[in-house]
Amino acid sequence: AVYLGIDPRDDSDLLWIAEECLAAELPAGWSEHTSSRGDIYFYNADTDESTPKHPLEDQYRVMFEEEKRRKLKREVGLSHARRSSAEISAVDDETAKPIPISVQELLQMAAYYGVQVETETHLMQTVRAAVLAPLPWMFHEVSDSTGQPYYYNSETDESMRTHPLDDFFRSRLEELRDEADAAGEAVRAEWQVVFSGGGEATWYNFCTSEERKEAPEGMQDPEGAVAEQA
Repeated sequence: AVYLGIDPRDDSDLLWIAEECLAAELPAGWSEHTSSRGDIYFYNADTDESTPKHPLEDQYRVMFEEEKRRKLKREVGLSHARRSSAEISAVDDETAKPIPISVQELLQMAAYYGVQVETETHLMQTVRAAVLAPLPWMFHEVSDSTGQPYYYNSETDESMRTHPLDDFFRSRLEELRDEADAAGEAVRAEWQVVFSGGGEATWYNFCTSEERKEAPEGMQDPEGAVAEQA
C-alpha cells in the first residue's frame, strides 16, 4: 500500500487496490525472484532486465490516484450539503481574528514570484495577499504518490500542478511593475505586520530586517492592520 502512495489510516477504504495489485498475475515475460540477501526483484526474460519495482506498480498507482480524486469529489459534495448555518457563522467569526503569517512565508513567496524584497517593496502587499489567499472553493490540495502537491478541481474533475491563483498573482505583479515604470517611481512600503499563531503582531522592515513590537511612526496599529488584512 505504501509503495502505491496509499495511507492505511486515511485511505483504508482504498486498500483493495493494493490487495488487487498483490494478487494480480505478472505480465507476460515477467517473473518474481528473491536475491541472496532476501530482497524480492522482478526479471523480464524478454529484455533481460531486473528491477525491484513491481511491473504493475505504475498501473495501480494511477488507479489509486483516480479513485482518490473520485473519493474527494464525493466528500466535497457531502461537506457542502451538511454545512449548517451555525458552521458558516462560526467561520465568519474566525475572519475577525488575525491570520497567522510569518516573515519567512513572505520571503519564500517573494522568492517564488521573483520579487526583490529590498527594491520592490511596493509589491510586498500583493505577495502578502498571495500567502493569505485561500484556494478557490472547488479546489483541494492533494499529495501524489511521491508526496508532491497538486490541486484537484472537484467541479471539473481535473488536476493541476500549479496553484490555481498562480497566474492571477503573476499577472498582478507585472501590472504593478508596469505602473511603477510608467510613473517613474514606486511608493516604498518597507514595513509589513506579521502575526504569530497567538495573534501577536510584529512589524518587519524588508529593507533593514528590523523588527518592532509597536507600529512604526505613520503606520496603523495592529487592529487596523487586522482589518486591512481581512
